Amino acid sequence: MGFEIAEYEIRSLRITEAEGFTFVFLSDLHICNPKDQNRKIREAIRRFRPDAVLSGGDMVLAKGRHSTNVPEELLTGLAEDFPVYVANGNHELRMEEEREVYKNQAEEYRKRLESAGCTILNNRSALLVKGADRVRIWGLDIPRHYYPKFRRASMEPSFLRDSLGEPSKEEYHILMAHSPNYPEAYAAWGADVILAGHFHGGTIRLPFLGALMSPDFQLFPRYAHGRFDLAGGGVMLVSSGLGVHSVRLRINNPPELVVLRLGREEL
Repeated sequence: MGFEIAEYEIRSLRITEAEGFTFVFLSDLHICNPKDQNRKIREAIRRFRPDAVLSGGDMVLAKGRHSTNVPEELLTGLAEDFPVYVANGNHELRMEEEREVYKNQAEEYRKRLESAGCTILNNRSALLVKGADRVRIWGLDIPRHYYPKFRRASMEPSFLRDSLGEPSKEEYHILMAHSPNYPEAYAAWGADVILAGHFHGGTIRLPFLGALMSPDFQLFPRYAHGRFDLAGGGVMLVSSGLGVHSVRLRINNPPELVVLRLGREEL
C-alpha cells in the first residue's frame, strides 16, 4: 500500500524567523505493509528534514492483542534522525484502560519509545525554540466517551483546560487531538493549529460528496480530511492516516503523510 504526501503552509505574524518550522505529522498507522511502508515513510520524511515528527495517535491496533512491533520500528527509527513527539489516540488509550486484555502492553510500548528518544505527550507539552519563536506542541488524551458510535458528542467547555491547563499567550500552540469532531473546543482553548486523524479520510471518498463514513459509523463526516480554517483564526489539519483496521478498505482515499510548513506572515 503506497501513500501520498499532503503539504500545507500556514503563515502567522507570531512566527518571525525567516526559515520558519517544518513538521511531519503521522496518524492512524494501524495495519500496513511493515517491510515496505515503514522504509518508504522514513525515506520520505528525510527528504523534508523536519524540525520534528509529530505522531497523532492510533499508530497501534488495539483490537484483540496485536503486536506493536510495526509502529515501534517506525517511531524509534525516526527518533534516530529527528525529535519525535507522540500523542495518544483512542487505540493507545484502550490498551492502557483494558488491562485484562492488553496486560502491560501499553506500558511496555511507551517505555520502548521513550528509551529510543521519543517524547510521549499524554496531556503534556514540549517547547520548540528557534530564535525568538516559541512553538509548543501538545498531546491531548481524549476519553472514550468522546468517541461515541453513529454521532458526535458534545465536549465539556472546561475539558481542555482541566486536561492541559491554560496556554501561554507568548507561545504558538500546535495541538495533537486525535478526534477531529471538536474543532471549536480546541480553538476556544487556544490552539493555533490542530492536528487530527481518526476518520481515515472517510474510508471511501465519493465524487462531489466526499467522505462516506468514519470509523465511528458517522455518515458523511464533515471533518474527515484536509484543511479547515476555523472561526477566530485557528486551523485544523485532518490526516487521512496511513493504514486500515476493521474495514480494510480505502477507495479514492490513499494513505498519506502530512507536511506542515509554519512560516511568518509578510506585512
